[in-house]
Amino acid sequence: MKNEQPKIRRLLRLMRLLSLEDGISIKEIARELKISIRTTHRYLQSLKEEGFYIQRLKNKKGETVYRMILVFEKGRLGTVKGFKTK
Repeated sequence: MKNEQPKIRRLLRLMRLLSLEDGISIKEIARELKISIRTTHRYLQSLKEEGFYIQRLKNKKGETVYRMILVFEKGRLGTVKGFKTK
């Protein structure tokens, strides 16, 4: 279990980073978590496979960024697939 703790911590930090309102780029995630870009993509894919909605959008600079959409539904935390913004 001890070997899993750093990975779990990285995934939790990734979820926090993806909660930023303006989103975050793959490069910024990799730098913040001190992981490779490829590993960053694998982590994002893992979250998607578990049902988390990861939104891909362009920021004000035209860069591709990602953010995670979470909602509370009937007293529990959930995700919404197909969530639309403005």
